[in-house]
Amino acid sequence: MIQILLTCLKKILILFFTFPISIFSQNKKPHPFGELLNSEKNLVIYTKDTTASAVVLYERGDNYFKVIKNRVRLVKDFHIKIKILSKKGFDAGTISIPFYHNETSTEHIKNLKAITHNGTTKTFLQPNHIYTKDLSERWKEKTFTFPNIKKGSILEYQYQQVSPYFFNLNGWEFQSSIPKMHSEFNAKIPGNYIYNIILKGNHKLDVNDVTIEKNCFYIEGFPEPAECEVLKYVMKDIPAFNEEEEYMLAASNYKSKIEFELSEHHDFNGTSNKYTKSWKDVDKEFRTDKDIGKQLTKKKIL
Repeated sequence: MIQILLTCLKKILILFFTFPISIFSQNKKPHPFGELLNSEKNLVIYTKDTTASAVVLYERGDNYFKVIKNRVRLVKDFHIKIKILSKKGFDAGTISIPFYHNETSTEHIKNLKAITHNGTTKTFLQPNHIYTKDLSERWKEKTFTFPNIKKGSILEYQYQQVSPYFFNLNGWEFQSSIPKMHSEFNAKIPGNYIYNIILKGNHKLDVNDVTIEKNCFYIEGFPEPAECEVLKYVMKDIPAFNEEEEYMLAASNYKSKIEFELSEHHDFNGTSNKYTKSWKDVDKEFRTDKDIGKQLTKKKIL
């Protein structure tokens, strides 16, 4: 009898300890910061573009809404790894992160970390080597240069951007001046924020997943949680974008990217704001305008 009880207890303990481990492994991101894959370490030439001086090994952005100090904020988590294949690629080691501000509020860049990997040696970016510069009246940037860059270095950095501006869920550039092996954009958007989403460029998505998650966003004081639209867009083996082609207009019109435009916002208190307008809305505004509308409603030309 005692032996049977010990056997049962042993099985329960095994289940107890293995269950949380399995949950943790499911939630763990495939590329933890600071850890490299053997395939990344061993890469010498990017076979899909043998002329490339640098290549993005992995790039991921996670965008979501969060209540911080009783305010709804847009949060963006960013993580990237870049392999330097020749001295010409050293320019990829100088990074700038722009952020927006006005008289009353600002975006914040948080938890900025950077590592230069050289074999088994890691050189960490020191906080006093991160600078803030003014770009214009409304824009600033965080800038830094990776330390100890060599041919074969892997440059890795991550940061979090916290924004009070919901229009700054402005999308994702899959294509850049250097090729990318994997570029991934994730977003979780509460249903009361409605965005127009446009895919631009010539390259197709390798992953295009859109699902709905129930009860995903809650604000204290309101009884009903919101559903969320969960987006996952991935492109792989993206060629570098050549900005020197003849007869090209703005390069931004041709790069492969996802663009977001805030269309409507429905507040939890029942109010709504519409930011982008249909042709029907424009027509109504013209006809009710005291000057233009008066002309449009005339039956005769003169």
